[in-house]
Amino acid sequence: MDGATSAGGATLNVADITGFTNGKYIGVILDDGSQHQTTINGVPAGTSIVMTDVIPVGRSAPNAAAVVEAVELSGSAAIPVHMVSWPPDDWVVFTNGVDVPQRWDGTDCTDIPGLSALTLTTARTVSVFKYQIHLGNVTEAGVGYPQRIRYCAIGGPSTWNSGTAGFADLWDTDDPILRLALLGGKQIIYRGHAIVRQEYLGTAANLYGYYPITVGIGIIGTLALSNSGPVHVFMDAENVYEFDGNAVTAIGDPIATGLLIDGGDITPEQRGRTCALHLHTLNEDWFIVPTAGESVPNVLYRYSRRYKSWSTRAFANKISAIGEYARDTSLTWVAAPGTWTDYAYPWGYTGLLTNATTALLCIGDGTSVVEYDVITPTDNGTGIAYTVATKDFSVPDAKIRFDSVEVLASGGAFVIQYSIDGGSSYTTLGTASASIERTPQRFYKQFVAERFRLKITGTASGFQLGWLRVRFRPESLY
Repeated sequence: MDGATSAGGATLNVADITGFTNGKYIGVILDDGSQHQTTINGVPAGTSIVMTDVIPVGRSAPNAAAVVEAVELSGSAAIPVHMVSWPPDDWVVFTNGVDVPQRWDGTDCTDIPGLSALTLTTARTVSVFKYQIHLGNVTEAGVGYPQRIRYCAIGGPSTWNSGTAGFADLWDTDDPILRLALLGGKQIIYRGHAIVRQEYLGTAANLYGYYPITVGIGIIGTLALSNSGPVHVFMDAENVYEFDGNAVTAIGDPIATGLLIDGGDITPEQRGRTCALHLHTLNEDWFIVPTAGESVPNVLYRYSRRYKSWSTRAFANKISAIGEYARDTSLTWVAAPGTWTDYAYPWGYTGLLTNATTALLCIGDGTSVVEYDVITPTDNGTGIAYTVATKDFSVPDAKIRFDSVEVLASGGAFVIQYSIDGGSSYTTLGTASASIERTPQRFYKQFVAERFRLKITGTASGFQLGWLRVRFRPESLY
């Protein structure tokens, strides 16, 4: 920049407008080191660029700040973007399976240096292992090598065809490499129907060794893996598995039949878009999957490591990607820019505290990112739909005469229903009124059945269930 722009300003004075065009995305570095991202509003003229979004409150774009135009890539929504960091040069390295793998240095994006010597044009997954960038499932000189791993020289991210740079073709099975991930000092290669462990040997003849772990179990998509560090949790075509580097253990039996097995809820042709995350603050593994014919992931399946249990929830928005974020320093009221009304956070919000991790969700159309906090009572302003369901109640060698159910709860209004056919259909017992304090509410209904279950549903925030008490008695089968 040739001159500063203050908060609220929309015009940037730059040394040269060459290459900047109307409607294109740009980024300008602000005084706190962050990048203000917006689009160009109108045709640049002279040395001026007008932005669609003004410089935010409390910030400025200082003199000599970098202004860059976003690189336009040709990625497909059907192929997830995969990225890692390369700490020696402070890069973010990413690939989208369509364009040449990129590196971002905090200012701009370019092709990873050195790949042109191989005419390597695409890769499906990327990792950093043993001080080398690794690319999996690549295209070189116009030929696809879905079973190939290509890696740069040790400590040389721009050297791909000499020294310790090299490649390996894993032709023991024909399924493609979909994900590279580190685990316990080794690299795990996840394929469509197999898992391979990569170990560093360090000899001139064999820099790495490759050891098959499973055949018949693999991963459904590049991002369908939750990495907590000690273990991986990943989604296969038929189950969810935990992998500790040696043994693979199924943990998804409670959801596999309804979600993954033939006829399950997952959208088969879009299952590769499933994205996952290990949320450290809750010690949970999250999988957001496309269901009910949706092309973009829309339902969250949560696995609690503590309770060894699964739960689900449907978001108000479709989600195309998920990540985890932690602040370097706490944001205090004194240091926060703007006014009190600029902050819509609830009391007790953890996302402003040092090292407090929160989940970041990319809205399905890719235009915005929202932050998920476990105490926030809405989904991006929309009430959260919830369901609390019981098991089937039955009495051996007898029928049941149902009389009433009493519920102690607080929050907004909710509906309580019963089912006598295992949950295939439900009949409404009644609607509970909203209550600030936990208040018992009773619902009466006389019916006779071999079994019954109950379900509570609602959308109001702040719902809390204290207990549920049912009155019934056995009745003769005859």
